[in-house]
Amino acid sequence: MLEKLRAKPGAERIALVEGDMANPKSTVEQPADGFDAVVIGFNTFFHLTTPSEQASCLCGVTELLRPGGILILEAFVPDTDAHDPSGQGTLTVRTIDLNRVLLDVVKIDTETQTLIGQRIEMTSGSTRLFPYMLRYTTPDQLDALATEAGLVLVERWEDWHQTPFTDSSSSHVSAWRRPEV
Repeated sequence: MLEKLRAKPGAERIALVEGDMANPKSTVEQPADGFDAVVIGFNTFFHLTTPSEQASCLCGVTELLRPGGILILEAFVPDTDAHDPSGQGTLTVRTIDLNRVLLDVVKIDTETQTLIGQRIEMTSGSTRLFPYMLRYTTPDQLDALATEAGLVLVERWEDWHQTPFTDSSSSHVSAWRRPEV
């Protein structure tokens, strides 16, 4: 993913980092005055699968930001009833064509707010499994974590086009700022 971004025009102006998201300060060489912005896109934050990892990430990001710097985080809005109403797991057919079938199998634990899943790709020659585990949080829970980390919510949209966020939004792009000193 980082290699694809490095190939984009203007990528040389961005510090791209691969490392431990739960402990970003251990991975990132911080500029003397801090970063202007940190972006956590496409549900990536939910790959931190414990509350302590999520809190640690946000605390570390706060320390990496310059005063006035901004964290932008993109994530889905959990709707467990829509995705696993029985609590027994769901099977979703993603793609069917003559040469390939792509399925998603998901089970949600609402107590731990975790989701385990398998994306299953079947072809005439093979079956491949792509396992994943997420720990989702609601926007309100994210706000509480960000506040505990020293950040202040400044904006929330439904998407990158700045569509207004509503109670029926299925995703959000939220921006929190580190206060000026």
